[in-house]
Amino acid sequence: MRTIRILVVDDCDQDREFLSGVARSSAGPHASIDTAATFEKAVSAVARAAYDLILLDDDLGKGTNAFISVVTLRAAGHVSNIIVTGGELREKRRDELSRAGVSEYHVKTELTADIVGRALAA
Repeated sequence: MRTIRILVVDDCDQDREFLSGVARSSAGPHASIDTAATFEKAVSAVARAAYDLILLDDDLGKGTNAFISVVTLRAAGHVSNIIVTGGELREKRRDELSRAGVSEYHVKTELTADIVGRALAA
């Protein structure tokens, strides 16, 4: 059985822990869930490993937002689904991120194991 690999990228420790828990609930105990607290660490992780899914914070601070992050991660070779999570959900923002290659955009606290499961199955 192939190991599912998920990368959780968020600059907030509490949010990284929450998102990792949602990912674990969906992917199961044998999944490999890596975390990155910065955009630079996320790019480095993607360069080292192929992920089935990335859960990415919309605002990583220091002027790094998900649009820039997604374009860079795609250029680095990540081709699987990316779910962006944030504090608010605006239609305009969803459209911008969709053009950048984001699979889905969800309010962080509303992300569920079912949503993650559907992204992994796609």
